[in-house]
Amino acid sequence: MPFRTLKELQVSQQRVLLRVDFNVPLHPNGEIADDTRIHAAVPTIKQLIDEGAKVILITHLGEPGGRAVEDLRVDKIAERLSGIIRQRVKKITGIEGKVVMDYVEDMDPGDIIMLENIRFHPEETSPDALARERLAQKLAALGHVYVNDAFSVSHRQHASVTDIPKFLPAAAGLALEKEAACLGKVLRPEHPLAVIIGGAKISAKMAFINNLINTADHILFGGALVFTFFQAKGYEIGRSLTESDKVKVASLLLKNAKISLPKDIAVAPALEEGSEVKIVAADKIPAGFYGLDIGPKTLAAYGEIIRKAKTIIWIGPMGKFEWKQFSAGTRGIAELLAAASAEVIVGGGDTVHAVNSMGLASKYTHVSTAGSAALDFLEGITLPGIKALEENVRRFPQS
Repeated sequence: MPFRTLKELQVSQQRVLLRVDFNVPLHPNGEIADDTRIHAAVPTIKQLIDEGAKVILITHLGEPGGRAVEDLRVDKIAERLSGIIRQRVKKITGIEGKVVMDYVEDMDPGDIIMLENIRFHPEETSPDALARERLAQKLAALGHVYVNDAFSVSHRQHASVTDIPKFLPAAAGLALEKEAACLGKVLRPEHPLAVIIGGAKISAKMAFINNLINTADHILFGGALVFTFFQAKGYEIGRSLTESDKVKVASLLLKNAKISLPKDIAVAPALEEGSEVKIVAADKIPAGFYGLDIGPKTLAAYGEIIRKAKTIIWIGPMGKFEWKQFSAGTRGIAELLAAASAEVIVGGGDTVHAVNSMGLASKYTHVSTAGSAALDFLEGITLPGIKALEENVRRFPQS
């Protein structure tokens, strides 16, 4: 059964518990480094307040380990959101108790409150289902209905994601609905389908690769994970990052004709931002050198495939793009996809950060704010958070 959408939920005059994912990256000084995830939730927040809802935001920030950590309080998130939507977002120090209840009962339609970091409470992520349900009941007591707009944590069995829908009528927010719809297109793509996979490790993408290898027409690899493939081919990889325990897996994958590996690599003698760059053939990496990006011949070859594709998904950067001299591969792929006529879906935290920093995110069909959740979804797994919304329709059929 499909989940309920926002337009099917009565929210006027109702207190809406809205689960968002404002787990944004922070600079060492604690300031927000990238507010993409905050912006992603704004359409849902605005629709709710336009319809007269009283919005109570639930989010986590970082990994506080079930205890209060001063640097991970969400005050900075509430302040940034207030600036984005040009409306005060009242942050409350806590998630339960008389003070919190007094605040929520005093809300007027259109008001927005943000609860404290939900992961300050160990029950949120507890493997004990009863502990999670107890926390969910406390949260449910604050609201009348629940909305999940946090696709990026919907692969987690957490109280604020999977257990609140047991106690309140629930629906998907606009961002979650869009994520599911756009990523779903990849499972039923228009061909040719090109999948571009970068990042550091084959192991992190293995299930994703296995699920799409029969569907995709081309799988193009970049990033540090290519060096495990090069090891499997017997190439010298210098001091490049590799997963030696995955060489046999890489060897098996290489038997598939759909797979393309880089023809050339940008290497450096030292793992330093200012290190001298040298372009070498993939099988000519000097001993002692680090491979840190794909080269121009690879970009040209991948470009030929990209230009002919009808559907493209890209997860994982092509190299150490944070260092300017090793950003050419990631930027090149980003620009090729921006010019493509295909349906283009970009996902993964590092990839999203890259396209945002290049000002290209608006050029794609969809930029997913999810990392592991997107991979799980594309592996064909029903995410627990989505399953909870589907089951909620049966629990509260008239909502």
